Formats: sequence, structure tokens, C-alpha cells
Amino acid sequence: MSSEYSEVRAVVTASLFGAESAAAGAEPLRSAGSFCQIGFDNVSRQEGVFEQLGDLVAFADGIGFVTEVLHQDDDLAAIARVDDSGVAHQAFLGHAGAGLDDAAGCGRELDRDSGVNAGSSASEQGDVFGGVEVVADVFSGMCYCGQHCIGREFFDFEHARSFCQMTPNSENSTHIPYFDEEAVRRVLTYETLIAAMEYALADFSAGKVVQPVRSILPVAEHHGFFGVMPAVYGDIMGAKLVTLYPRNAHTALPTHQGIIALLSATTGEPLAMMDGRLITEMRTAAVTAVATKYLSEPESKILAILGSGVQARAHFAALRCVRQFEEVRVWSRTASHAQSLAEEIGATAMSAEDAVRDADVVVTVTHSSEPILFGKWLKSGALVNAVGAVGATNREVDDAVMQGAVVVDSREAAKVEAGEILMSGANVYAELGEIVGCTKVKPTAERAVFKSLGLAVEDLAAARLVLQASGLT
Repeated sequence: MSSEYSEVRAVVTASLFGAESAAAGAEPLRSAGSFCQIGFDNVSRQEGVFEQLGDLVAFADGIGFVTEVLHQDDDLAAIARVDDSGVAHQAFLGHAGAGLDDAAGCGRELDRDSGVNAGSSASEQGDVFGGVEVVADVFSGMCYCGQHCIGREFFDFEHARSFCQMTPNSENSTHIPYFDEEAVRRVLTYETLIAAMEYALADFSAGKVVQPVRSILPVAEHHGFFGVMPAVYGDIMGAKLVTLYPRNAHTALPTHQGIIALLSATTGEPLAMMDGRLITEMRTAAVTAVATKYLSEPESKILAILGSGVQARAHFAALRCVRQFEEVRVWSRTASHAQSLAEEIGATAMSAEDAVRDADVVVTVTHSSEPILFGKWLKSGALVNAVGAVGATNREVDDAVMQGAVVVDSREAAKVEAGEILMSGANVYAELGEIVGCTKVKPTAERAVFKSLGLAVEDLAAARLVLQASGLT
């Protein structure tokens, strides 16, 4: 032979109906445009390998599976010996040759005990079945998931994904896992989430994430906003569809709601859908925890939270994972809400100014569009996490606050969404991911301000944690 290895691809038709159905005249699925490729990659030239190859092709041809065999090496034709009885002769990748001939009548017994795994190469012992790769769909359309395999019985297909397109007739064929809020809550913890946010932020700032600035569409008639946040991150991609309806604060509905669609970046295969409300809540607080870990003093003891809603509670839970606060102070524009939260988390409710005075870490998580935090209240060395306001004309802190070293999650997003920065004319010192990734040092200014806007990569990283904890990756 001209080379140590050759490649053969057998294109087989229709069906796991079996020889009986084929003999009974079952309509071949190829007529409906459906087919499957079984590829043999890096086939050894050992004689036993070619005998097994001939057996497999003869078996497939005998029950009406094979319609054509594509090969790369002409020398393989004389060894595999497939005749004209139902097998087309066509060279692979333009190589000329007579094709494979006369194996259909060779009468060898097929070795049905050979295991076959998708994408593996032929073994050193010359097991051609170890090199079988199922490429396309037996039933309808094409399957690109790359996760399917053949069982020990030939043409007995098993699938790593219940929603693989190769099994459209199964009861799970169209089922994409959906994780509701409770399912997310059961598996997502701040300890793992904070670590995942560190990696995601560092990767984002290192240019390892493909992510545009989110698109926000106004829903003016109903006083809401609809955001679309796509990203490609390593082996996953997806998008969060998020809504902000501030008037829901006076109803039983959350102000922020959404869903996350997660797909394989390798194949485009849908992996899961999940509720995005809790993920948004938790990853937002987890990112602030990362900022607090890297930007605040390790001995920080006093935490001030301005706001009393969902994010106030989430930030209390997340920040105590990175700092041991001895005192927590709470303020809200609605005094009764502040008192209720204070009682819930063991804090003290007080005025905004009193809460901020001498605080080491301050978090603003309100829906205010005008400043509720003023720089003259802050002590030297304080860290301000400005989280609540999103939009070019909304701000929670005044110009004096923004005179500190400003750190953002995304420079590009800050140019269009960060009202505090745009309205004060502040300069951005660094992205948080640059500090996490050690390409920028911790700022040494009188105070640091972290302006959080939220990134799609954070949602994808959190969603991947949910999949991993559920055993689906």
C-alpha cells in the first residue's frame, strides 16, 4: 500500500428497522433525504483489519444499509472487496479508483462483540471497529452533537444527549432540560459562584470571550425594558433574555426576570434552558464580592448597604463570603423596609449618611436614578460598589464619589450604560478582570469605586455551574 493508514467512509441509509423490515420492503429513508455516514479513520493496513472492514460493509450491504462506500486509498479496493451488488463505487475526496468490490459474497462472520465509540481511532491490535465514527443522522436531518455512539450490537445507537437529533422519534427527542428557579437554587452556591466569576471576569478582560454590549429595547407602553445579552465563552455560548420592570416593585412580581439559553459552542447543540432571575441575582452579588475581595482592605469591618430589596439581601450573603464584617448598616428610602431587612440579617437600620460614615465597604443597590450616596460622607480608603443604576442617565452616587479610582466590569459597556461615569466625566482605571488577572495592580487612590453593569459571560459561567452540578456536562 502507498501509506501505513487509509481512510474509508461508508454512507449507509435508513433505519434501524433491521434486515427483516428491509426484506419486507420497508421504504428506504434515503428516498426522504435521510442518511448516516459511518467513517473509518486511520485504518491500519493489517490484514485482519481489512477483513473486519469487509465484514462490516458486507453486513451493512446485506441488510440494505449501504448505498455507497467512499475511500481514500485505491489499494483498499482490492482488499476490502465489495462488489457491485448495491454498493456504488466512488472515490473519497476526488481520488480516482474503481472503488471496493466483491466483499458482499465473502461470507465472513461479523464480529459483533467489537465495541464501537464515536470518534476513536483504530486500536494497535487492528480493530477497525474501534475507528468507527457516526457522523450524520440515520432518521432525519443531520446530527452534529458529537456525543452519540454505537453500542456493541451494530447499528444499535445510544446517545449521550437525550435530545440528540439522531433520536427524533424517542419520547425525549425534543426535550431540552429546563431548570426553574428552585432547580437553580438547589445547586448554585456563592462559594462556587464567586470563584467562577473571578475566572469569567479575568477571561473577559483577557479577550477570551466574544460578547457585544447588550441591546436594551424600551417597552415604553408598559414602562419596562427588554435586554438581550449573548456571548461565546470557551465551549459554551448562549444568551440571557432579561426584563426590567421597575413598577413590579409594588406587585408580587420581581422587577428583574429572564431566561438563559445555553448551547454548545463546539457544535451549536442546545444544552439547556434555565430561569435567569435567580442567576442574575446571585451572579450580580458574586461579582461585587469579587470586587470587594480585590479592592477593599482585608481588615474591613463595617458594611453599609443602601437599599433593602432582593439585591440587598443577595449582597449581604455574598460579601460575607469574602470579608468578616463585624457591623452591618442598612438604609432604604422606605424606613420600614430597612428595619425589616435589618432584623432579618442582624443589621442596624439608620439614615444613609449615618450608615456610610466610617464604613469600609458601601454597596448601593437601589432603583434610584438620582444620587443617594455623596462623597462627602465617605472615609478615606472606602470601597464603593455602585450596582443599582443602569443607563446613561441614571446614577446612584454623586460626582464626588466618582473622584476615586473607577473600576468597571466592561469598558465598552461603561461607555454607553454607566450613568455615574458618563455624567461625572470620570476616567476608568481598569476592568475588574484586569485586576483579577494581575495585568493591573490594585488602585492606590483615596477610594475605589466599582461600577457594576452585568455581563453575559457572568450568566453563562453561572449557568454552566448549574449544568455541572446537575451532572449534564
